[in-house]
Amino acid sequence: MYIPAHFAAGPDAVRDLLTQPQAANLVTMTSEGLLATLLPFVYDPSVGEHGALHAHVARNNRQWSEAVIGEALAIIQGTDAYISPSWYASKAENRHVVPTWN
Repeated sequence: MYIPAHFAAGPDAVRDLLTQPQAANLVTMTSEGLLATLLPFVYDPSVGEHGALHAHVARNNRQWSEAVIGEALAIIQGTDAYISPSWYASKAENRHVVPTWN
């Protein structure tokens, strides 16, 4: 995904996001197709160069037992909110302001 430089998260922002208790969507590719599970996780910065995410997958969730093909993806979302067009001062001048998500 293309992320303009002014929107890119720096190392401090990434560390701050990871150190807050939260959940992530774990996505893996298997011979049966994509599997995804929302899991609570704990970040351990002492593991390896970038740290590690530790999570628990329930035994009845087949994602733990299916062999992974390639890499896994953890999708972590930080704080977000709906931004109404009425928030923009320019709305009075320009009726083409649209809502967004931040």
